[in-house]
Amino acid sequence: MLKEDAKRYVLAKWWALPPEERRTENQAAGFAMRMANEVHFRAHAERYQLIMGWLLKHLSRE
Repeated sequence: MLKEDAKRYVLAKWWALPPEERRTENQAAGFAMRMANEVHFRAHAERYQLIMGWLLKHLSRE
């Protein structure tokens, strides 16, 4: 999977969660860990760290 496709997939799954399950950084961390194991894409950085970065940008907007 390409990195941009993975990002779209992860964020779609994140937004599909009920709001109460995507409020905190701890919730984002657990979700990022699951997604890092589920979604495979080439990256120079660790997948978990990239996914956390994607999620944290959206946490601050809620």
